[in-house]
Amino acid sequence: MANNGFIPHHTYERFEKYRVLSLTIDAKSHLMWALYANNYCGVCIGFNTNCSLNRIRKINYFNEDDGNTTCWANDPLLEDKIIDTFYKKLKCWENELEYRIVQQDQYLYFKQDEIKHLIIGYNVPEIYKKELTKICRKQNIPVFIALPNKIKKQIFIKDIDYQPIYDGTEIKSDL
Repeated sequence: MANNGFIPHHTYERFEKYRVLSLTIDAKSHLMWALYANNYCGVCIGFNTNCSLNRIRKINYFNEDDGNTTCWANDPLLEDKIIDTFYKKLKCWENELEYRIVQQDQYLYFKQDEIKHLIIGYNVPEIYKKELTKICRKQNIPVFIALPNKIKKQIFIKDIDYQPIYDGTEIKSDL
């Protein structure tokens, strides 16, 4: 955005008015569960993006030496360039398969029926799993659990009531 990679104070102040919701299309990413859900201690909310979240945009990943843009305080396109930077990340983050919604409103409002499902990490304490499941069932929101298979290096998404049977039958995800 500026010379030497530093963002000038007058430009940085313009960033502060925006709110960013980051999303991914990959609920079976070990990296996402490890980093952003604190080693499977978090949840993943599946949304219908055709309604309130219809302003969602895919992140554009770039190499470090691509797209260096200089902006000046009097640049008539400065606001557009600032917003555009929210939709760019270095290529090393490409595995996140990220999408974002950028807005100035403090909150993003959506309707209950826009929640497709909830996936709970397997390390979430039982008391929270039960409470979240109870709340979701009252609202007819399907609840699943993310189960990492350390042998196959996969994540299985199973119904929250799933009980493994140790008979050699292959497990398949419910989502």
